[in-house]
Amino acid sequence: MIRARRGRIVVLALFPLFSCLYVCFAAPGPLFGDSGEFQTLGAVGGIAHQPGYPLYVIVGRCLGRMLPGNPARRMNCMSCLFGGVAVAMLGLVLIELGLSATAAVAGAVVYGMSFTVWWFSIRAEVYSLAVFVFLAVLLSALRAFRSGSRGAYGLTAVLTGFALVSHISFAPPLLVLWSWLLLFSPLSGRSRLVRAGIAAIGLAVGLTPYLYAAWIDAGAHPLNYLAYTIDADAGQYGLTSGTFDEPWERLSWLLLGTQARMQHYLFDPRGIARNLAHLLSIEYVYHYGIFAPVLVLIGIVSARRSRDRRLALVFAMTAAAAVFVLLYGALHLMPVYSLPVAIGNAILVAFGIAALVGHLRGKSHRTAALVTAMIAVVLVVVPAHLLRVAAERSDAFPARWRMPLEIGPRMTGAFPSLRGYGTARTFGEAVLASAPDGSLVTGNWYEMIVLFYLHYAEEVRPDIELEVGYIEHFGRIRRWAESREPAPHPVVFLEEIPGLTDRFTPCDTLRTCTGRCLLVSDGCCVTPSSRSGGRAGP
Repeated sequence: MIRARRGRIVVLALFPLFSCLYVCFAAPGPLFGDSGEFQTLGAVGGIAHQPGYPLYVIVGRCLGRMLPGNPARRMNCMSCLFGGVAVAMLGLVLIELGLSATAAVAGAVVYGMSFTVWWFSIRAEVYSLAVFVFLAVLLSALRAFRSGSRGAYGLTAVLTGFALVSHISFAPPLLVLWSWLLLFSPLSGRSRLVRAGIAAIGLAVGLTPYLYAAWIDAGAHPLNYLAYTIDADAGQYGLTSGTFDEPWERLSWLLLGTQARMQHYLFDPRGIARNLAHLLSIEYVYHYGIFAPVLVLIGIVSARRSRDRRLALVFAMTAAAAVFVLLYGALHLMPVYSLPVAIGNAILVAFGIAALVGHLRGKSHRTAALVTAMIAVVLVVVPAHLLRVAAERSDAFPARWRMPLEIGPRMTGAFPSLRGYGTARTFGEAVLASAPDGSLVTGNWYEMIVLFYLHYAEEVRPDIELEVGYIEHFGRIRRWAESREPAPHPVVFLEEIPGLTDRFTPCDTLRTCTGRCLLVSDGCCVTPSSRSGGRAGP
C-alpha cells in the first residue's frame, strides 16, 4: 500500500509538468473550424456541431472564466489543463494495475508525448476532456472491481455517461468494460440484476448534460447549431418544419441525424485492410515509433504471466476500439477516433518497460532501472516525431504517408506548436473591418466560425449580422436584406458560393488588408430573366 501511495504521488506530479508543457505550445487566440467553435461556445455557451458536446460547453463556461487571457486563449488553456490531468490519470491507472512508479511514469510520458495527444492539448478541442473522463471511468472501474464498493460502482456508471457525452469513439471499449463489470464485479454479493439497475441509474445521471442542450434549444441562443446552420423550411438535410419543430426531434437529429452517420466498411475487405494499414502506421510510426511494437509484445507476454483479469479487460477494450476504427474509420478522423487504441498501446508499452526494469530491483539497481526506463521512452517518442517531420518536409514521401490531421495547419516542427499562431485572428479582423456598416456577412462554416468568435465572444462589430453560407439559407439572407430599412441591405460573401452568390446582384468587390477579396451585393435578388448578366470579379 505504501509503495502504491508513493507511486500515486509521483505520477500526480505529471499533471503540472505536462499542463505547463502544453501551455507553452498552445495557440494564443482564435482558430478556424471546430476549435473556433469551441472557443466561442466556451465564452457564450450554446450547442456545438453534432452530437452537441454539452459537457464540454458546460465545463468550458465554468472553468473558462477562471483562466487568464482572451476567451479563445482560455479555452486553449483548458485543453492544456485536461491534457495534463489525463496524463496523470493514465499514470494512476497504471499504478492501479500494479506497475511501479517508474514504469507508470514512463507509460504516461509516452502517451503524453505522442503527436495526437500533444496536438489536441494545445488548442480548444473536446478530446483532452473526453480522454480524462474515459480514464476516470477506467480507474473507477478497476477500483470497483478490486474493492466491490457500490459507491465506486455507481461513480463508474455516472462517469460512463459523461464519457459517452464527451465522444462517441469511447462507446465500444465502454461496452466491453460494462460487460465485464456486470459479469464479474464482486459487488458485495449483489445480483446481476441489481448491478444492472445501479448501472442504468448512474448512466442516466451521466447523460444529464443533454438537458442543457434542450434548455438552449428551447430559447433563442445565437450559438445554437440546430438553428444557425439548419433551415428546415428550405428542406436542408431532408428536414421539414413538421419534422424538426419539437425538442426531441431536434435533439434526436443532433445525435443520430444525417451528418452524424459515419461511413462504414462492414462489407468492404479492401477498406478494412486500408484502415488497418493506416491504424498501424498511426500507432506504431507517428504515435509511438517503430520500437514500440517490441515493448508491446514484451508487455503482452509479461501481462499474460500474471493472469490478472483486469489486464484481460484492458486488452479487450483496446481490441474493441480497434475494430470500431477498422469498420468505421475515416483517415482524417482516425487519429482521434483511435484514442482508446492509443491509450491501450501506452498501457502495453508501460508493461513492456516494467518487464525490462523488473529484474533491476533494490537500492543498488534503482538508478539502472530509471536509466533503462528513460532510454525506452526516448526510443519510443523521438523516432515517432522524427519520422513525422521527415514525412511533412520531404518531397520523397507521398502526401498520403503523412500523419493525418482532422483539422488545422500542418505541423512541420519538431513538436506540435501553435505558439504565435495569429492567422485566424488576422483574417477575421480584416473581414470585419472591411464589411460595410449594417451588412450581413456569409461564407463557409470553417472560416465563418472565426467571425462568430470575434462577434459574440469579443463583441467586435456588433452592427453586422452573420449567416453561414449554405445554399438552403438563400431565403434567410433574402428576408434579412429586404427587412432592413432602408431596404435592401448589403450582403458580403467571403467567397463564391455556387447556387447562392449568383442569386444576388453584384455591386462591388472589396479587398481586405490581407489581400482577401470579398464579394458584396446590394442585397437585391437576381430575377430569373437577369441571371445571364455578368458579375463583378476581383
